[in-house]
Amino acid sequence: MVIDPDDYWPINGVWSGPCVVCGGKWVYYTEKFSQRMKAENRFSYKVCKRCYEQAVESKSRSFTSLPGLLNVAEMVRADRDIGRCNVCNTGPAVWIAPSSRQKICQVCYEREKGREGLL
Repeated sequence: MVIDPDDYWPINGVWSGPCVVCGGKWVYYTEKFSQRMKAENRFSYKVCKRCYEQAVESKSRSFTSLPGLLNVAEMVRADRDIGRCNVCNTGPAVWIAPSSRQKICQVCYEREKGREGLL
């Protein structure tokens, strides 16, 4: 089963599983209520931390920026919460360019850093 991380939010604490993706014992995220759930007459799905993080990484990797738009060479690691990534809007932003105030997540940073060597 493929999940969209935007459809899930953290559970307060940890619940006993199973994870809908891998069957893991402990779950940390639950599906947000939707009309689809109501139509299917079911309870929300729950996922473990590992499956949720894999879904976030997979979704983040599906985005890309225009070549030359981000200057990852000038980016510095953030020392506080700075919001979501400006590229994928999925992961938490952990890198910021001081001059342009562009902020990106670790997945987008690694992808752009790899592309920088190709240019």
